[in-house]
Amino acid sequence: MGRLILFFVLVCVTPSTHASTINFPTSCQSLAFDEFGSDSGKPIVLLAGGPGMNPVYMTPVAKILAEAGRRVILFHQRGTGKSPAGCPDHVTLAGAIDDLEQLRAHLKLPRLTIAEIGRASCRERV
Repeated sequence: MGRLILFFVLVCVTPSTHASTINFPTSCQSLAFDEFGSDSGKPIVLLAGGPGMNPVYMTPVAKILAEAGRRVILFHQRGTGKSPAGCPDHVTLAGAIDDLEQLRAHLKLPRLTIAEIGRASCRERV
């Protein structure tokens, strides 16, 4: 009986790590992100490596962070995953920064904590 109760508590109390996909408007099109964890958790934005990598490979990391109490935003950058490339003149470094700023504004956050897993993350800090 004790194991059954423990199982019930773990299943019912453990925060969900299922993602919700959300689309938000930017200056020239709609972009997507998957959200894991609780709205009350400290937010972190995960960016895929690349350029151009689909962020789906970061889902296990997002789930681990969500289980640790973080609010995880897995951003589908322009032209990757669930976000179309859209405006060709916006597929630039400046455009990517602008997209992150529009994501920050959509989430109503004062600033973003960003983590990236890919080739560039192995270089020295800039």
